[in-house]
Amino acid sequence: QDISHGEGRTVLFVSHNMASVKQLCRSGIILNNGQIAFTGTADEAVCRYVHGQIQGVQVDRQGDRTVQFQNYKISRSVIEIGDDLDVSFDLKVNKEYFSPLEVEITIHNEADEPMLNVSNADVEKDFGYMSVSSISSVRCLLKNLNLTPGGYFVTLYMGTRNATFDWIKYSMHFQVEQGVHFIARPTPYNSKYAMVIRSEWSSK
Repeated sequence: QDISHGEGRTVLFVSHNMASVKQLCRSGIILNNGQIAFTGTADEAVCRYVHGQIQGVQVDRQGDRTVQFQNYKISRSVIEIGDDLDVSFDLKVNKEYFSPLEVEITIHNEADEPMLNVSNADVEKDFGYMSVSSISSVRCLLKNLNLTPGGYFVTLYMGTRNATFDWIKYSMHFQVEQGVHFIARPTPYNSKYAMVIRSEWSSK
């Protein structure tokens, strides 16, 4: 920004980090197979890119698949502020492993900013050692998601302290709506804030 503003230059910034694109750029271009698919403002480009991810563009998946995620899903695609969200998946063992499994769920907003992260280690949940070819069904209840209205992605990670078995960015997407049961504000809640909390007010 300093270079482009101070010296009148045009700077080409290439990134998959949507938060950085929105912060640093005024205009955006989306490329698909080397061809220009969209041009517009940075906000418009981020929105178009994110919704392209939602509609089935190949997600980023890494890991050696010693153990892999299968049949991952969420209980609802639309929730209200303060609702619970059920995340479930199967763990399929393809190779023998020797360290306890660590499974994490991360929620990003549509600007690719991480909102929260939970792990089985948080509650000392041990999945034990599963034999090769076995499949285990896992459920994680994310309680009282006080996220502001907007779209969010679920990223799944599984591995050990020394290896990544499976990592799926943007594996699922859900929408948060304001609703009425958590806060009674009559106007739309500003989505620039990351979360919503209840407050108590008094006067004398």
